[in-house]
Order: sequence, then C-alpha cells, then structure tokens
Amino acid sequence: MPDSRAGGARSAIASGGSGGDGGGSDGFLAVLVDKLSMRFFKYQRGELVLIKSPEEPRRRLVRRLAALEGDFVSVGGGKMERMPKGSCWVEADAGPRAAGGDSRVAWGPVPLALVEGRVSHVLWPPARWGALAPQPCPSGTHVVGKGGSLEFLHPPAHGDDWWS
Repeated sequence: MPDSRAGGARSAIASGGSGGDGGGSDGFLAVLVDKLSMRFFKYQRGELVLIKSPEEPRRRLVRRLAALEGDFVSVGGGKMERMPKGSCWVEADAGPRAAGGDSRVAWGPVPLALVEGRVSHVLWPPARWGALAPQPCPSGTHVVGKGGSLEFLHPPAHGDDWWS
C-alpha cells in the first residue's frame, strides 16, 4: 500500500465504505491519517479511523469508531454487548454490507491494535477533499459510555422505538 510519512501523519490509500459514497468511482480513498492520536489515546466516538482488516491484514479500511473499551453497544435483538478491554466497535457508513465488512455483521469487537490512526482529511477523490470531523454513525447504533451516560450516536426519528 502506498504511503508517505511526515512526523505523526501518514497518507494512505484505503477501501471506502465510510463517509458516504465510498470514495472515488473505483471505491478507493486517499486519506491523511493522524497516527499520533492513537499513540496518545486521543480519539473519540464518531471519528473515522484507518484499520487493518481483521480478515485480510494487508487490506486497509476506513471505518467509523462507534464504541470504545468498556462501552455497551446494542447488537440487535435487544441485547447489549460490552466492549472488552483493548477493543472497539467500528462500522462502515455505507452499511453492514459494505466491502470489507464491519463490527455489526462480520467481526464484532475489533482489537484497538488494528486501528492505525484517525482519518483527519480526505485527499482523493477531489469532490470529497477536506478535513473531517466526528459524526454520528448512520446506522443508529446505541452506545452506553463507561460513565453510564446513554449516547445515541444517531437518534431515532420521532416516534421510533429507541431500542429496536
């Protein structure tokens, strides 16, 4: 995978699947990755991260960080799963059937060791160029944080069941 290093940043080419249309017409994104954030534990729910695929270690994927170790995540069927120590929950913005998979359908909790860094900017395709900010997961995943605060990363529409 092509990359260039400059201090704590790295440019990388990864498979799309998060952030809307999945990248360029070929499905790939060129992104700027902040590696220092991971080293100093400066990351938060809702950020896009670059991960090594748990199934194909040579493949890099861009996924949204939905939950961190100690958080509880709704995993379907009304069940909540606690993120084990050293793990996180990542999701593709493009949905559970996105190329490469995500925590909802393929992997479950992902080791934090597979997270290479926080995606800070999209470099390619040009239509998506720019800085990125944390956003709610489009999936509507429900997360209860370590402190017991209930965080809806994407609140349901008015009248919807909060836990279905």
